Amino acid sequence: KGIVVSINFSRTLVSSRTGKLFSDKGITEFVFKLAEGGLKVYSMKFPLIFGLSDVSNVATGVIQSPSNEPTIVVDDKGNVVKEPFDQAVEIAYGKDIEDSGVLSGTITLSTGADVFPVMCESFKLSDEEKISETCHSNPTQGDFLFGRMFTGGGNSVGVMLFKSGVKWKSITGVSIDSIDEVPDSSTYNTTNHPQIYTLHLVALYLPEGKYAVIEIVSHTFTNPLPVPDNTTRHVNLRYKYQTNGSRKFK
Repeated sequence: KGIVVSINFSRTLVSSRTGKLFSDKGITEFVFKLAEGGLKVYSMKFPLIFGLSDVSNVATGVIQSPSNEPTIVVDDKGNVVKEPFDQAVEIAYGKDIEDSGVLSGTITLSTGADVFPVMCESFKLSDEEKISETCHSNPTQGDFLFGRMFTGGGNSVGVMLFKSGVKWKSITGVSIDSIDEVPDSSTYNTTNHPQIYTLHLVALYLPEGKYAVIEIVSHTFTNPLPVPDNTTRHVNLRYKYQTNGSRKFK
């Protein structure tokens, strides 16, 4: 086991090739292990602090910038550049990051009958795990679940509910199979609840700094729903989760 250390940094570097000054700031992570003589660095994540090159072989992961902060990186020609974080990740990893890291699958999540306490299945993308929890409000364990929202007049509708910190954006014009890249998280929604309908494609930005997409294949939420709704509802969906911090899914 090691000691995990997360740091906020602010740095200024000089390119040995051009003499140009570069400054950036961000968050990164180290793992230290106890060795003879004291603690020693065991692994580092991107952004790298000790050296900038050969990221795909040195870094053990990516610590996502919550605000897409411009970050210093060395490109494939050995030039030092400063680009928005998402682009810096792509430059650092090159084609490898486009071809790796995507978890995908198909799942069915259930929403229990409207009898207190209503139990739902949420889904945690990073673990590809279904979790049973109450669904009177947003999930606290999984990243999302499907619940009911009252609309008045004795009716309700089926909606997606997200864990605190999850941002979402409806995507149109593409399917989960054809999508190459999702938009930057700065355009995502943190309020409201997207409704459940077939082929609804939703991009997610998760609290751990990773992107995902989910697409509803079929469902039994026949809106408007009665109140109370005494029927257990189901949503069949497909998902993709990008483990390496980029916005690319191909």
